[in-house]
Amino acid sequence: MDIAATNQTAATASSSGTAAQNQLEENYTTFLQLLTAQISNQDPLEPMDSSTFVTQLAQLTQVEQTAQTNVSLASLSAKLDSMALISGANLVGQEGNFPSGKIILEADGGTMTYRVGATATEVKAEIYDPTGQLVRTIENLPGEIGTEHDLEWDGLTDTKDAALTGVYTIKLTAATADGDAVQTALFRDAEIQEVNLAGGQLIYLMAGDEYVASGNIRSVR
Repeated sequence: MDIAATNQTAATASSSGTAAQNQLEENYTTFLQLLTAQISNQDPLEPMDSSTFVTQLAQLTQVEQTAQTNVSLASLSAKLDSMALISGANLVGQEGNFPSGKIILEADGGTMTYRVGATATEVKAEIYDPTGQLVRTIENLPGEIGTEHDLEWDGLTDTKDAALTGVYTIKLTAATADGDAVQTALFRDAEIQEVNLAGGQLIYLMAGDEYVASGNIRSVR
């Protein structure tokens, strides 16, 4: 959990708000000095319209109040972010399921699941090593719509050699009987290893060095 980053965010928000407040206070003081000078040096025969000064003073006061509100909101936002990060940390060490284009090959093989957007008669998976080399093609996969299918890789290459364990990229393609492309989606399970906060959203680091937004985590167990 990146507590340091959260503290830095809170400090930055507070610093920005304080700077804005200090600037307003300086402007406010300058305005009062100018107002006093104008009143002191006005022509007695043609006195200045006091209602103008009152209006300007009211406007500056309103801006000052707005800046104070912004400081409070920035502080509240930073605290909420910190609370969200602490809450998200409770998932570290658990297993999450999420969309992924990676398959992790372990000693006993690699497993994923997939869905197709329409009934497909030709479903094929291509697996690439970290250098981008195609190492395995798995064809004739199930293509029924409405079902989440298992996709298993035994760890062998197309030449029947044993592939090294590690992280591989997987590409799934599907087509109808007429040859029209069908949308596909791949999913995998992985341990949640770390949680971070970016742009107000929780981002999880999953086993396999893949970052996933909290909204893309389908389930946790």
